[in-house]
Amino acid sequence: MVDTLAADRALRVPEVAVHLRCSEGQVYRLVADGKLRAFRVGRMLRIRESAIAEFIQQQEG
Repeated sequence: MVDTLAADRALRVPEVAVHLRCSEGQVYRLVADGKLRAFRVGRMLRIRESAIAEFIQQQEG
C-alpha cells in the first residue's frame, strides 16, 4: 500500500489548474462543492492524481 501512495502524487492547486486547464479559483470551487477530493497539509490544499482521474471520469459520464 505504501508503494501505491508513493505513486499517487499529491499536487498543489496551481498544478491541478494547469492539468485541468482552468483557473486556480475553479479548482478551489470544485473542492468546496465536493466534486474534487482534496486534503490539507496545514493550510495548504493538496489533490491526489487519483482524485483528478476520478473527477475526469465523472465528468465524462
